[in-house]
Amino acid sequence: MSAVACFLAAVTKGEHNLMEPAIFALAVMFGPHNYSFSDTVRDLLEHRAGLLVHDRDEIYSSLKGLLDKPGLIADMGGRARQLIINKRGATCQNFALLEKYLPSGINYVAAESVCLDQSNQQNVKAN
Repeated sequence: MSAVACFLAAVTKGEHNLMEPAIFALAVMFGPHNYSFSDTVRDLLEHRAGLLVHDRDEIYSSLKGLLDKPGLIADMGGRARQLIINKRGATCQNFALLEKYLPSGINYVAAESVCLDQSNQQNVKAN
């Protein structure tokens, strides 16, 4: 069974993290008010992994179109999941940028272990 995650509050206000449903391979439909997630919105749209809707009529027609073609829902969801998987590593990138500003003498084991684990996984895939 395929599913669609709709963030319809974002049609008029508010924002939601679109990566959460995407990682679960859900087709994502969202409104235009996603300022904090503009990169995610751009990526979802570029990879045909999400639908941007502006009003009630677009919500209805988009949802009807998806429900009429369950294979399209699965394809969109798969592209959304793959997109998020390919973008992993933001925590480590941010940690690397901030590390020089963090006070010395504090153990940052949690962040370092996550980054080390991801680095090891990438090395295994490369070999």
